[in-house]
Amino acid sequence: MVLRISGVFEQHGLHFIHLNINSILSKIDELRLIALKSNAAVIGITESKLDESVLDGEVEIDGYIPLRADRSRQGGGVVCYIRHDLPFNRIDLYSEDIEHIFLDLLLPKTKPILIGILYRPPKQSRFLNNVSLALTNIPNFDGRETYILGDININLLCHGQKIPMGIKRYREFCALQGLTQIIKNATRITETSSSLLDIF
Repeated sequence: MVLRISGVFEQHGLHFIHLNINSILSKIDELRLIALKSNAAVIGITESKLDESVLDGEVEIDGYIPLRADRSRQGGGVVCYIRHDLPFNRIDLYSEDIEHIFLDLLLPKTKPILIGILYRPPKQSRFLNNVSLALTNIPNFDGRETYILGDININLLCHGQKIPMGIKRYREFCALQGLTQIIKNATRITETSSSLLDIF
């Protein structure tokens, strides 16, 4: 993991970070440094690769409260760190079909802000349908300020004229839920490829 903290974190407002970390235990020191330098309100982690044998103290970050939705040490899992000065309520979507954490940030003199962290394992075909169904458990979802961060393992970059089915389904999901994909450029670039698997 290369540490680059943008000047955007020096601006006022709430800042959210998402990282697909591919095992949090081996990168916890770097994650602590990112938290220290950014002072982000929420840090969402996908592919945390934790299980019940890992204590919260092993993945704690000073100044943050961790919420976990573990799968196993071999794959998956979601963690959400909320800055300790921000009141929140965790929301249970009553869904075992999606790896998620949802919460309301409860700021003074404003309506609750809904934050979701999602992870879709590769080849999970009904994921977006399951998320849509789970969101019906959130009261007044349509009227909320909502931010959903995560990794859905669908490359949202379209290089040809024919739009792949995964992109079509994601666009339909966003339209149905009244959401807008903010990130438009590649978030993973190698010498031979580029992809945008991250949702915001």
